[in-house]
Amino acid sequence: MTDRYLTTDEAAELLRVSRRTLYKWRHAGKVHGRSVGKRVLYDPEELREAMHEANGTTAERLAGVGRDELAGMTWAQARELAEGRGVTLDDLARWQDGRQ
Repeated sequence: MTDRYLTTDEAAELLRVSRRTLYKWRHAGKVHGRSVGKRVLYDPEELREAMHEANGTTAERLAGVGRDELAGMTWAQARELAEGRGVTLDDLARWQDGRQ
């Protein structure tokens, strides 16, 4: 659990979805929020875990990207790839090293 929770806007931005989609996911049980007064707050780690489970394995999300191709990327390019495919940079590094 984290010390910092995300607002609805911040959680939607992290997941790259609209507020409406986040609302639907919460009511469908795909993500969990905590009601605090009139606000709903989200644990960023729980959101990442939920999306990781929903999106499949790192290898599945990185299909079509060669390890050699990744080795030739700059840090910024690798980060952009990771964000675009919904994986963390740690997942990307483990996948590149063949550990995942």
